Amino acid sequence: DELLVAVEVPKIKSGERQSIRELVRRSGDYALAGLAIAGPADAPRLVFFGVGDAPVVAANAMAVLAGGGSVDEAALALEDDLDPADDINGSVGYKKHISRVLLK
Repeated sequence: DELLVAVEVPKIKSGERQSIRELVRRSGDYALAGLAIAGPADAPRLVFFGVGDAPVVAANAMAVLAGGGSVDEAALALEDDLDPADDINGSVGYKKHISRVLLK
């Protein structure tokens, strides 16, 4: 019983970046996995989609990057952030792998 009536997107600040990346089998398909990134390069907000029932904020990976860690270290931290289920689109291992690829 809810209706979305507006979406507010704040203007990007100087020094910030934003991007959405997704992995699809064919153009126009739903994403097997996707990543929305926004914020400064040294501490971006990372939100994955298509790897769970709802979007997932990758808090551990974000903490690694904010603490000066590498992207490779952040990708390893996704192990604790993501808990996808096996389905017709891929196994848990496959979904975690493509999520790490998207982050890198």
